Amino acid sequence: MAYITAAQFILQYDKRRIAQLLSDTGTPITAAALTSDATLAQILEEASGYVSAACRVGQRYLAASLDTCAAASTPSGNLLRRITGDLAFGLLVARRGLSMDELYKQAPFYQMAMGYLEQLRLGERLFDIDTTAQAGVPDVAVLGSANDAGAFNPKSISSKTRIWGQTPFNSSGW
Repeated sequence: MAYITAAQFILQYDKRRIAQLLSDTGTPITAAALTSDATLAQILEEASGYVSAACRVGQRYLAASLDTCAAASTPSGNLLRRITGDLAFGLLVARRGLSMDELYKQAPFYQMAMGYLEQLRLGERLFDIDTTAQAGVPDVAVLGSANDAGAFNPKSISSKTRIWGQTPFNSSGW
């Protein structure tokens, strides 16, 4: 599922420019055809893939949580749609085979969106959704097991031999 619909994307950017960028014939596609254009749908999915890939690093977000966030009328939902839209516009411009310098001139928010994705990937920025409450908090791993009597048997995580509960002494007796 794309995090932004074609109708929402058209509200973010000038539909005349979008129609020009989607046309491969030199004649802009009609405004009525924008919301059902297969190329635009594909680009919105690709942009959503960029966002999903960055957000899913470190298991900070579940796919369902991102879908819910994208559908919500919240600040995080709006931000998610904005980032996705800015990436999609950059991908539209990139269809023309322009240099990166020219891409950044024609789609200046693309570079900003890519930077924001990097911050999301690193956990420096988070969307305000429930699954991020524990993002970056380490889990506790129990190394050992309980024996039949209920006593805990710790396990060493070292390859060195160690007898638990006894301190080894060297031959000089210290």
